Amino acid sequence: NEYTLPKVSPYRFILNAICLQLFQGFMWLDNMGKMNLLKYSNGPYLDNMAVAFGIERKMGEPSKCKVRFKLSSVQTSNIPIPKNTRVTDGSIYFRTTKFAEIAAGKEYIDVDCECVEVGSKYNDIVAGRIKILVDSIPYIESVSNTNTTEYGADIEDDETLRERIFLASSTYSVAGPIGAYEYHTKAYSSLISDVRVTNPSPRVVDIRVVLKGGEKPDAEFCRGLKEYLSSDDRKPLTDVVEVNAPLDSNYNINLKYFINDSDKANVTNIQAAVTKAIEDFKRYQSERIGRDVNSSMLVSMIVNAGAKRVDIIEPAFISVDDAHIATLKSSNITYGGLESD
Repeated sequence: NEYTLPKVSPYRFILNAICLQLFQGFMWLDNMGKMNLLKYSNGPYLDNMAVAFGIERKMGEPSKCKVRFKLSSVQTSNIPIPKNTRVTDGSIYFRTTKFAEIAAGKEYIDVDCECVEVGSKYNDIVAGRIKILVDSIPYIESVSNTNTTEYGADIEDDETLRERIFLASSTYSVAGPIGAYEYHTKAYSSLISDVRVTNPSPRVVDIRVVLKGGEKPDAEFCRGLKEYLSSDDRKPLTDVVEVNAPLDSNYNINLKYFINDSDKANVTNIQAAVTKAIEDFKRYQSERIGRDVNSSMLVSMIVNAGAKRVDIIEPAFISVDDAHIATLKSSNITYGGLESD
C-alpha cells in the first residue's frame, strides 16, 4: 500500500533532509569520478593529470614593449642602463629585460621591457604612455615606450591545457606527425590559439599560427617559434620547418536586416544584439585558420539576435585552405525597418 506523508509531517521533513544529504553525496562522488577523466577534469585535478605527461600549466606571460631612454645631452662616455630598471605610466610598471648602454656620442637607445606582472590586461598601452622613470639614471632626460604593449598572456585556461594533454601522446613518435608539431607549437606560448601544419613539398613542414583574439604573429614571434621547433629534440633531423602567419582570405559583409513589427518596442535592443552578432561572427571567422566563410551561420546568428529576416548580398560561401584565415575587408550593415509578422 502507498502512503503519502502530509506536507507538515515531521517524518516528511526528516526524509527530505536525508534525501538532500544523499543527493549531495552522490553528486560529490560523481564529480570526483569525473576528475579522473580528461574531458571533465579541471583546476588542480587537471594539473595533476598533466604531470603524468610531463606537462605543466603555463603561468602566463608579461606584456612587452620597447622603451626609449633619451639623454638630456650627448655624452662623451657610455651611459649604462641596468637590467630591471623600472618605468611606468603611473600605475603599471615595466622593467628592462637586459643590461644596455647609450654609446658615447649617441642621444638615445631603445631597450626591451616587460611588465612586472603577467596577464593580457597589460596589453594595448599605446606608444608614449609609459613615460615615468622610476629608478633614476644620471643624464636620462626622458623615457617613452615606442610601440604599443603586446604579447601579455593570462594563466593557461583548462581547455587549452586539456588539448595539450590530449596531443601529448603524439610526441612519442620520431617521424614528425602533425599532432607532435601542434603540441610543440602550442607549448611555445599560451598566446597561440590555433595551429595548422601542412607539408607543401618534400621535407618542408609549413606551420601557420594565429594568436588569441584572431591576431597574427609578427616576424619576431615567428622567428622565435621557428628556433624553438628546430631544436633536435622536437623535430626529425631532415625536416625543414617554416613558421609564418596565415595569409588573408578577404571577405565582405553587405546585408540588410528587418525586424518584426511586433518587436517595435525592442528595436534598439535588437539592433544592438544584431551588431554584437556580426562582431561575434567576425571573431568566429578569425579564431581558426582554414575556417570556411559560411554565410548561413551569419544569417542564423542575426536571426537569433532578434531580426525577422536577412537579405544578404555578401559574403557568399568561401572555402578557406589551411594556409589562409578569413579576414573581414569591409562591412555594410543596413537596417531595413519593421515588417509585419
